Amino acid sequence: MFLGLRAGAWVILLQGISTYCAFGSAYLLLKPILRTQVDESHIAALETAEVDDPQASSVFEKVIAILKSRVSQSRPRGIRENLIGYALLLASVLAFTAALGLQIATDVAFRSESSCSSPPCAQQSWGQ
Repeated sequence: MFLGLRAGAWVILLQGISTYCAFGSAYLLLKPILRTQVDESHIAALETAEVDDPQASSVFEKVIAILKSRVSQSRPRGIRENLIGYALLLASVLAFTAALGLQIATDVAFRSESSCSSPPCAQQSWGQ
């Protein structure tokens, strides 16, 4: 096989790549949502707070303005992270599909009985 690795090693390698791509995808798809959700919950809490002191009210308004600007500034970054997350998700599916296809193509358990007539192949099949 390629790079001196046998088919079984490639299956394991592709499954590992698929797993790490799936973890990275989940992280990059979740991170912008959580970041925005925290800021928006702070904005909602500050907007519903009733303050009698005009000085405290102006501080609240400044903090709300800062949080709203942070939310709007983080949107392009969130979109970029989501795109990378979707790309990693696609890479994960492709690596898993390649590993599964390689496993099916090379494993004797998936071969039909007619193609497995030689003694070494027959000894390797499942259940014998």
